[in-house]
Amino acid sequence: MQNVKNRFIQILFAPLILLGAIVSLTGCSSTQPSRFYILTSASDLQTASNAVIEKTVGINIVSVPEFLERPQIVERVSDNQISMAEFDRWAGSLQANMARVLSSNIDGLVPQASTVAFPWSHRDKPTQEVKIKIEQFDGQVGGTVTLVASWTIHENDKALQPIAKNYTRSMDESSYATLAASMSELLTDLSKDIADSLQ
Repeated sequence: MQNVKNRFIQILFAPLILLGAIVSLTGCSSTQPSRFYILTSASDLQTASNAVIEKTVGINIVSVPEFLERPQIVERVSDNQISMAEFDRWAGSLQANMARVLSSNIDGLVPQASTVAFPWSHRDKPTQEVKIKIEQFDGQVGGTVTLVASWTIHENDKALQPIAKNYTRSMDESSYATLAASMSELLTDLSKDIADSLQ
């Protein structure tokens, strides 16, 4: 009798179990694909190829807010609140991305120098090292993007006076692609100030 009862229960619930499995598989197959973004260097900062190289400048980003070092793009909701875009992500490390862009920009802005991003080999140790601290680098889609940074130039084991700057830009479109482009523009602004301090 018990076996008959168990068999009846199995038959009764089998369609429900099958339906649940189908719904689960359908949900997995319709998951939204992720979109990936990079920061870009400015294309109009290239110097003449015949410039004489007199020194090497090392770009070393020594600190970035910990909550920014993640795949998801971080959006500033308010002074005390952030959100993370689950399907809009950085292609690689944000810190390494920033160092690459700064190095490329400064290479074009300082014609007498070649630049290298940290880490570098002992053989390629730069003549000057720019140590950069990022205090804030985020924004709100469709709103304002902010970069707060400071840097110190080290040369011959001596450090010059630190310089701190704040940069902001307003976005004209509400998209993560525009956010990434605006953040790239802020890095160009920072690059120009760093380049001026290296002259």
